[in-house]
Amino acid sequence: MKRLPKTEENIQKPCKSVSPEPANLLGNIEKIVELSENSELSNEFFEKAVVYINFVKATLQLSDMATVFFAIFVDNIDSRYICIDDLSKHLNCRNIRILKYMDSLNELEKRRLVRCHRKDNTPEYRIPKEVIKALTEGKKIEPRLS
Repeated sequence: MKRLPKTEENIQKPCKSVSPEPANLLGNIEKIVELSENSELSNEFFEKAVVYINFVKATLQLSDMATVFFAIFVDNIDSRYICIDDLSKHLNCRNIRILKYMDSLNELEKRRLVRCHRKDNTPEYRIPKEVIKALTEGKKIEPRLS
């Protein structure tokens, strides 16, 4: 029996299963932030980020879009408020695209995972200190159920 020479086409490569790495909340939030940057909220982004989104979503009991927005807010915890324009710049999409998902932003506010300040009738968001503390200390976050 003749053996085929080893080439790229006939060498079997080990199959890597995609799983959240590392298996902690902040690590998965970080992956969502990385993958969402300039993603335009494309289908490709959601396909690449599904495992990380599902991990955070299950942990915090959020919708997919609320999970993505929460991750971006966490990445911007420098004490300033984050507006819709900041979200659209991170995602590289128009503000109107973010406005389509206002229910997800409202979900985060109702669950007390973000606080909303309306300045000149424009919503601005920040993460409360107690949520930041729980994230950094690895404590369970108990979002308020609506």
